[in-house]
Amino acid sequence: MALYVVVPSAGLLAPLMILPVASSRFGAAGWASVAVGQSLGIAACALAELGWGVLGPQRVARAGPKYRSLLYRRALASKLLAAAACCTVVSVTAPLLVANNPLSASLAAVGSTLAALSSAWFFIGMNRPLWIVWADSIPKFGFSACIAGLLWLGLPLWSWGFLTIVQVLVSVVIALKLVGWDNAPRVGNWREAPALLRAQGVLIVGRGTSSLYTALPVSIVSAISPQSTAIYAALDRLTRMLLSLLAVAPTRMQQWVGHPRELAIRLKRSRQAFWLNAGLGAMAGVILALLSRWALSHIFSGVVEVTDLQCWLAGAVVSTICASRGAGLGLIARGLENRTTHAILPSALIGVVGVSVGSLYGGVSGAMLGVLSAELLGLAIQLYFLSGVRIFRRFSGRTGVQS
Repeated sequence: MALYVVVPSAGLLAPLMILPVASSRFGAAGWASVAVGQSLGIAACALAELGWGVLGPQRVARAGPKYRSLLYRRALASKLLAAAACCTVVSVTAPLLVANNPLSASLAAVGSTLAALSSAWFFIGMNRPLWIVWADSIPKFGFSACIAGLLWLGLPLWSWGFLTIVQVLVSVVIALKLVGWDNAPRVGNWREAPALLRAQGVLIVGRGTSSLYTALPVSIVSAISPQSTAIYAALDRLTRMLLSLLAVAPTRMQQWVGHPRELAIRLKRSRQAFWLNAGLGAMAGVILALLSRWALSHIFSGVVEVTDLQCWLAGAVVSTICASRGAGLGLIARGLENRTTHAILPSALIGVVGVSVGSLYGGVSGAMLGVLSAELLGLAIQLYFLSGVRIFRRFSGRTGVQS
């Protein structure tokens, strides 16, 4: 588990090096432009990732060496095609949503989208956390230090997004070096990509839709309540940083839950995983609520201020998302991964409407309440599927689960 902590720690420390410099040099307006671009990029990343981060680790954990290699080639080929299409869209869309620094927003959107090319899901399935450190964590940390230094020396804001793009491409090359150059996509893998998209279509729709209420709220707030963008984006960024650190638990557990071939063992482990994630989320939510104001004042050089209500709403969001991650592991262990889409679709609808209406009438607090409502609905639906209610017994029977 210790090595898995290093991975999100790099993701946590990377923005901590950049944000104080960027906010002090370019102010709240500059930070808001980059935040909107990153928001769009994160949403596109969830779509371009094509569900491999959900299904892949448990598939890799149970696969032999030859099939693992095939999975990697197929995944990289399909994700490259999807990322190219998504980058085209976000690079044009991001500048339309900001009043300042359109180029910075566009490059930030592309850089965040390309994060879909990460091979971390494959290394998790192989239980090789050190490879994630080499391919993802070290490049991310190193480039973040360079970005912070260059911004401090006077480079323009758009260099942040540009160097993020370079960092992702470097990570892809390092990952290929680790798995072997013979695992690069072949002609047949490119031809298989459309069939893979259809096969994982339900999951892809769910992943893409989930981005509407996990990543796009910043863009929605920017369009509806521009004066709230900087504060909401700062609180959202702090929340996501904490969630990336807490992701160590479900990340490590994907291989642990999915590895056994015996269904009874997988189910027992999935129940343990749910309660562990829920407990961690509850503790983290309280800590976030208590320390958010202090943390944001230091990270953003005093340019944003939040209220106690906003902090506690952010803490509740963290707690709910952690519990949902644990429930998702249980669905995958039961062979019901497509059921996650049935939870995501209504949640996304509630999220988009809630954030839009909430930011219009309640500013930052209203937007946070909209996100929380969506996450609570998603968790409730997943628990409903896991509970063995009569209407779903036919799915349980298919996988051998006792209702």
